Amino acid sequence: CNIYDCTITNAGGDENYAVAKVARDPKNNDLVSNEAKALRQLAAGSEFAKYAPYFPELHDSFSFKDGVTLAIRQANVLGKLAGLYSLEEVKQSYPEGVDPKDMAWIWRRLLVALGYAHKNGIIHAAVLPENVLVQPEQHGLVLVDWKYSVIHPEEGERVRAIVTKYKDWYPEEVTNRKEPGPGTDVYMGACGNPNQVHSVR
Repeated sequence: CNIYDCTITNAGGDENYAVAKVARDPKNNDLVSNEAKALRQLAAGSEFAKYAPYFPELHDSFSFKDGVTLAIRQANVLGKLAGLYSLEEVKQSYPEGVDPKDMAWIWRRLLVALGYAHKNGIIHAAVLPENVLVQPEQHGLVLVDWKYSVIHPEEGERVRAIVTKYKDWYPEEVTNRKEPGPGTDVYMGACGNPNQVHSVR
C-alpha cells in the first residue's frame, strides 16, 4: 500500500490528522477491504472501548478510480499514530535485545491485543516486527496492518497472503493452507524465525 497524510474535517469544522492507505496494485484491493472488515468487527465488540488503544481507528473505507491509470483502487482512512516505533525499529536500535522488563510489558500488551481479537473471532495472521508498534514512555502498544487477517477460519477462510521477507516466521498451518487459529498469532509473536533474534523474545 501507499500511505498518504490527510485530514478529516467533521461537521463542526474541526480537523483531525489521519492517513489514507491505498492499494498500490489493484490486485490487492481485496486485502485493503479485508482490513476494513476486520477493524469494523473489532470495533463492534462489546468491550471495544476498553481495548480500542490497541488497534488502529478506521474512519472510512472506499474505492475510487485512479485519475492517471483509471484503475479502481481501494483505500482505508485510518487515525494517524504518533510517537510509536515498530519492533523492527526497536531491533535496529537495540541489536543485542531490549531490557527484560521492557520485553515483559511489550509481550503482555501484545497478548492483550491478540486476546481481544481472538475473542471476537479474528486471527491477525501477520504478527511481525513491522506491525507491532510501541510507545516506550507510556508503555503503549498498537497492533497494525490487519489486511492479512482471517475472520472466518472455521468456514474455510485461509491466510490470503504472507509478507515475503518474513516467510520463515510463518507456522506450517499458514504455509500449508490449513486453518489458522489463535496459536498462529501467538507463535508469530513469540517465536518467529528461530534463526533470527526477535525483538520481543
